[in-house]
Amino acid sequence: MMLTPDHENVKTGKKQAAIQTLVHFLAFILIFLVLYVPAFLLVKHVLHIQRHASGENHAILSMSVSAPLEVAAVVIAYLVVVMLLEKRRNPYELRLSRLPGLLVGMFAGFGVIALCIGILFLTGNYRVTGFNPHYSPWMDIFVMGVCGGIGEEIACRGIIFRLLEEWIGTWGGILVSALLFGLMHLNNPGATLWGALALAIESGALFAAIYAWTRSLWWVIGFHAMWNVAEGPIFGSVVSGLGKQSSWLTASWQGPAILTGGSFGFEASIVPVVVCGAIAVFILLSLQKQGKIVKPLWRRNLNKL
Repeated sequence: MMLTPDHENVKTGKKQAAIQTLVHFLAFILIFLVLYVPAFLLVKHVLHIQRHASGENHAILSMSVSAPLEVAAVVIAYLVVVMLLEKRRNPYELRLSRLPGLLVGMFAGFGVIALCIGILFLTGNYRVTGFNPHYSPWMDIFVMGVCGGIGEEIACRGIIFRLLEEWIGTWGGILVSALLFGLMHLNNPGATLWGALALAIESGALFAAIYAWTRSLWWVIGFHAMWNVAEGPIFGSVVSGLGKQSSWLTASWQGPAILTGGSFGFEASIVPVVVCGAIAVFILLSLQKQGKIVKPLWRRNLNKL
């Protein structure tokens, strides 16, 4: 079939859009690496020569410095892509007028974690054995909650999923971004392939589905931050295989690793995988029914030709 001028224009426009999306994605990665890698290496060198800071204290100190550096690099790279390349001076997904979504996301994140922990409690795999009144949670909240929520959500949902969705649609964007999110955690101590896959489903897919539903980074930042804080500092699980976790509640995790998560932590349990996976599917099917699923770039506007 010969292409009409209208078909040619649409084909050219879609090709340009795909190239533009790829350029924006690569620009984000390049800017992030240029900003973060030198700062990280410098901090690592400084901490290395401070011999008096060792063991767990050294690890906490390292994370407390490297985490905000990572967040700063992510935020700057995001702003460059959004404001300079995309020319969106007031991006809808991060408008200050939508800040209340942060609190809603936090309540939702706590509710989902509490539901999953409650299931383990009912099956006898989780028991609270005490309370630690001397535990100071502020460093954990800052590193895992604030930095983890802001940095990972702006990068993974604000850039990776959003740009992938523009290119390969909502379903494709969720599949690819979720797998990338899981693979990002393979470098964590004690990480396993199953743990990465579990994170891809319960966090990567769910957080992307929530973003597709709300179009709000505040919502997913709040959800992600409270997810980490509730899981670790409150309920006493290891967070993404990062090692022993202090917490307000001291808990006993009993049973097979497929239920408790084993050394990787609660995120490798089948319970949040099923619960969060089901929520993600429900959200996406609801969006599909409402006609709010973004089609792949090559399938858009074909009905208008």
